[in-house]
Amino acid sequence: MVAEALAFLLRGLYSTGGWEVQEGSAKFRDRLSTVDPKTNVAIDRQMRSPYSDQISASLDRDLSSRVTASVSYVRKNGTDLIGWRDTGGVYKETTSTLLDLRPFPTFNLVNSPDDRRFLLTNPVWSKISNTLKS
Repeated sequence: MVAEALAFLLRGLYSTGGWEVQEGSAKFRDRLSTVDPKTNVAIDRQMRSPYSDQISASLDRDLSSRVTASVSYVRKNGTDLIGWRDTGGVYKETTSTLLDLRPFPTFNLVNSPDDRRFLLTNPVWSKISNTLKS
């Protein structure tokens, strides 16, 4: 069984299903989708290296033996962050309800999971800017 499982993994196919073990064989059960790295996964040739910078400054002052004042400034900028983009999946936006009855947007896959293609790239959201002042 171990040899069959290893041979299956070495072919480059991965499944989201579980194993069903029978005497002398191993089979998948409840196969949801299969990801073949040769066809389902790609790296963007135009991808840029991620970049971030961080600035921090603080000033502490003893006002008396029992009182101290402190001021801090922290800023972090990042661009060209890297992430996965599903270029083959088709999703439909629906609204679900949380336990406290608040609406929550969800995205359900409409086409087959086998049609999904994953691209490692710099997504549109790959820029951050955070500033914290205290």
